[in-house]
Amino acid sequence: MRKTGICPKCNHDHTLLVDRLADTGDYDTVIRDMHLAIVHKGEGWFGDEKLGRAGQLSAVVCRACGFTELYVKDPERIPADGNTIVERGPAPSTGPHR
Repeated sequence: MRKTGICPKCNHDHTLLVDRLADTGDYDTVIRDMHLAIVHKGEGWFGDEKLGRAGQLSAVVCRACGFTELYVKDPERIPADGNTIVERGPAPSTGPHR
């Protein structure tokens, strides 16, 4: 839908591109950009875990049916830690090996 501008659900051609999604967190008075993942950023002075965010989200919304697709602006910057974010490679080839 982002590239074609056409909704895959209803074929309508009127969409909204939403560059920044709102995330209010604990308080409605603080508005931040919504992100996909919470990431480990290290240890604090008292051994507590320091957390951060990665993968700022954008969206495309169909004006007719409301179908929405989410996109990460910078997927290459999401760190795979092997625990909460696991990176998976391409599927193994099923053809003959040469």
